[in-house]
Amino acid sequence: MIYSRWNFCNVIAACALGLCLRAPLAAAEKLTPAEAAKVEQSLESNPDDLQARTRLLSYYQNVNDDGQRKKRLGHLIWLVKHDPESALFVKEVTRLTPDDVPAALQGEKSALIAAWREQMKNRPDDEPVFEHALRNLNQIDYDTSVESLKGLRRIEPTNPRWVFMLATLYEGAVTKSDLAGKAQTDLADTKDLAVLGITAQDLYYMGKTGNAAPLAEYGESLLKRAHDMDPLSTRWLPANAAKTSILQEKDMWAYGKVPPMTVPPGVVRVAPAAEAAKRLKHDQPVCTPVPTIPCPETRFTVRLEVLIGKDGRVRKVHALNGAVNTIPAAMDVARNWTYKPTVVNGKPVEVATQVDAIFDGVKPASAASGKAKSAAPKIAAAAAPPPAPPSPIIAPVPITKVEASFTPEARQAGYNGSVLVTLTVDEKGTPQNVKVAEAAPYGLSEKALDAVRQWKFKPAMQDGKPIASQARVRVQFKSQ
Repeated sequence: MIYSRWNFCNVIAACALGLCLRAPLAAAEKLTPAEAAKVEQSLESNPDDLQARTRLLSYYQNVNDDGQRKKRLGHLIWLVKHDPESALFVKEVTRLTPDDVPAALQGEKSALIAAWREQMKNRPDDEPVFEHALRNLNQIDYDTSVESLKGLRRIEPTNPRWVFMLATLYEGAVTKSDLAGKAQTDLADTKDLAVLGITAQDLYYMGKTGNAAPLAEYGESLLKRAHDMDPLSTRWLPANAAKTSILQEKDMWAYGKVPPMTVPPGVVRVAPAAEAAKRLKHDQPVCTPVPTIPCPETRFTVRLEVLIGKDGRVRKVHALNGAVNTIPAAMDVARNWTYKPTVVNGKPVEVATQVDAIFDGVKPASAASGKAKSAAPKIAAAAAPPPAPPSPIIAPVPITKVEASFTPEARQAGYNGSVLVTLTVDEKGTPQNVKVAEAAPYGLSEKALDAVRQWKFKPAMQDGKPIASQARVRVQFKSQ
């Protein structure tokens, strides 16, 4: 389990908030090998048979044979390319673990990652595509998980679920030699106050409670950056890092300014009361009380702004108020509301309006039923302090750089741009396995590689010792 302050408080709490991805376990379908082969053969003439692919994905779910794992990945790649919004991606049959992609299947793994990246590129505002990519790959590819979570932060900026998940991803990466450089580079570059602040709080708190001084120092440096971004707030002061008070939505934004929902041109704004009269389906959210993250004790309303499509279905949800333990549930339930379409001049139109997701109050713990009281010892046990976290990895730092030379073609074209280079910095600070991650034209990618291979680094450090670590550097080219 990745370390996070949610783990310190209670792992169950995070999942109850919807801050982790979960799907019900599904038993593999009991096909015989002969039956599975027959279903595979049927796809040759009918490749769009989703039911057949579902059966095969279930059949191949818990296999130990690389040949069958390869077939499973093949079906997943097909599904991503043809139906990335499929409901199958919220089921266990599509979830992958490192065991599902052994070294022999790295080609298939790369193809699956490329398919998801292509879909996210082609559907930049499609929330299900980004969430499904995260569900499918969150255990096997760090870079795509970060990309999908950043996309979800952009699409749903007021949903704290993505803040906590991205923070948790960074927290775990900071202590891994192959990911520390990437995580620390992202944290150094981010302008996302919420992600930076939550990550900083967690790392500082873990370092202090786990007697890991380097972790606490790194967390404190991040807290300083967060406080610099929002100097009027006391939320990001080290003294407040260990407090368990629930973050309000306004805490997630500099100076408490929650961004408005982006409404496309042509969308009709409708008064809340008028649109409420057209509501066909309106389930209410449910808050699950857990230790350190209580539900409201009285009736509580989360005000949302929604974009309703021409078919009456909610396309976009934006929170306007609330606390981080109520907003995700409110947004989730609102996505499933349906309305009678709004018609203007005889044609259905998209509309924007405000709606209320109302939580029923819960009784205080002192008034809880006998059944709830009997569960208290189990809750207390779940909140027991975890073992001390590992020390963070201090990313490698360039100490000697060789400037990349321009090619005549690039200079003649007046090119300005950059090349992103990935590499491994060994224990002596020497670049190894230098590769291009983002290329540039006019032969500049090769010039960037030639230059970086000559750089010298201060190696990554953990527990005061140099270690090998991955890194990313950007080589800039300016014609003037």
